[in-house]
Amino acid sequence: MKPVGECSSWEQPRAEWNWTGLALLVTSVSAVSSVDVAFQIGSSAEVAPMLRLFWRVSGSCVLTFVFTVVSVARYGWARVQDPLDTAIRVVLCALGFTLWHSCSYVATTRSSFSHANVLHNAHGLMLVAGKILTEQQVGRWEGVGAIVGFSGTVIAAAADSTPITWASLWSAAHGTTWHDGMVGLMGAAGAMLYLVQAKRIQSRLNFMVFMWCHSVAVCLILLPTMIAKGETFEFSTHPTVGLLGWATSTRWLLELFLVGVCDFVGAMGYLRVLQYFEPIVVSTTMLLEPTLASLLEATVSGPLPSAHAMVGSLVVAAGVVLVYITNTNQPLSQPRRHSPQITRSNEFMPRKPLNYGTIVV
Repeated sequence: MKPVGECSSWEQPRAEWNWTGLALLVTSVSAVSSVDVAFQIGSSAEVAPMLRLFWRVSGSCVLTFVFTVVSVARYGWARVQDPLDTAIRVVLCALGFTLWHSCSYVATTRSSFSHANVLHNAHGLMLVAGKILTEQQVGRWEGVGAIVGFSGTVIAAAADSTPITWASLWSAAHGTTWHDGMVGLMGAAGAMLYLVQAKRIQSRLNFMVFMWCHSVAVCLILLPTMIAKGETFEFSTHPTVGLLGWATSTRWLLELFLVGVCDFVGAMGYLRVLQYFEPIVVSTTMLLEPTLASLLEATVSGPLPSAHAMVGSLVVAAGVVLVYITNTNQPLSQPRRHSPQITRSNEFMPRKPLNYGTIVV
């Protein structure tokens, strides 16, 4: 029974809430998986991975700025509770996003890419471990689903000619050098930081305002990151090394797809899903991206995913289902906004005086 005075008009019906979140989840993972295919179709020149990311984020920064101006002009500046803490969380969110993608691109240059890639996908396990360490409730099947999903990435990383045995899975799970392991774990930690902070910020800021602040912060962090990695770039519209290389007549369609589909539907869709589910649901679903990307590339010119990749993806999908069901079966309530229900043990009601003639008791 709900406490007296608690308002439930903000709540959507449970089924509608779940289906909306699920639709956003499916469209987001499909859109993000199409990034590499978009560059294969729309660009014949080789572009550095970090510069590709800068094109995406800078284009989104321009578009979200337009939406932010419209929102402020219509509704005015919204009051932000604890502005300093919110600003710090926006920067942490941008740092996590940049670290996550940077380590992913660094892993592709390592000699043992599959080992680093396996650890790079351990963000789901990190989220579960973080909840346990902070004494938060973890559903039994939520933890099992995260482990199953991670196991699927291990299977998918094994060489196609290698039989699926405990020895081959262990070989794929641990790296040949500690450098590869550190790259993977740092990427996973970045993804965890990104999702957790984005979940916290959304209750404080308008979504488009948050996305504009996030995009600006990521662009500012990407520039020194590219310098540290030794990537060649310049402030121009050069088609391969220009920071504004997307602002050419041959790249407009590519940039529109990157911003409109990959970012607005994909990356921002992931953040919108956080309004419906916990970060662990998004984290586990992200594990499906490599196989979906391979399937999309196969429709263009690439080979089909290997047998191990398909089997691993099915295992990942099973983990996603377990995590999703666990989170959707939890009662839907407004996050930590209602006051605790008053019970008889802490209820205090002043006694009304009884008037018997001239004697007040």
